[in-house]
Amino acid sequence: STAIVQAAFVSHGYGHDTIGHKPDIQNITVEKMRAFYDIYYWPNNAVLTIVGDIPLKDALTLVRETLGKIPRSPKAIPKEEIIEPLQEGERTVEVSRATSINLSGASYKAPNARSYEWAVLHVIAAHLTDGAQSRLDNALIDTHKASAVNCALDLTHDDGLFTICAQITSASSHDEVEKIIFEELNCLWV
Repeated sequence: STAIVQAAFVSHGYGHDTIGHKPDIQNITVEKMRAFYDIYYWPNNAVLTIVGDIPLKDALTLVRETLGKIPRSPKAIPKEEIIEPLQEGERTVEVSRATSINLSGASYKAPNARSYEWAVLHVIAAHLTDGAQSRLDNALIDTHKASAVNCALDLTHDDGLFTICAQITSASSHDEVEKIIFEELNCLWV
């Protein structure tokens, strides 16, 4: 959820909506938008992904003929390095809405996707929630305490989040589901 990510990251851009928060959008001027565009929107600051059954040679020819005509940035594109302050304790977020869906989530700071540790966490996430015989499926779904449970591991350049989220049934509670999730996690780390 957005609230969890915003609580997890106080300085880094990961804690902000991609397009900005509603007040940011409402108060931005055309001049500021143009200035941002002029700094960052250049082919040497972009990633192009081509998917489909097209020969590489044809794809590269098409890219050169179209995008190759766009000039590089006239100035060096600034590299933003935002250092996230050390988190010195647990942060808790509660969002109450008038809805029948009841969710509980827990996120942990996780290494970036360029690291060996990220790959290990990816395997752990699969062990916890992928398939009918996964640990959290057995502990929550089979016992009717949750109707769904999943793990998400951010695929990020900088350190991100490892998140576990459960959709709680009326037969259970936040406290009960969270206790089970934490017990299962503790079994992995012992």
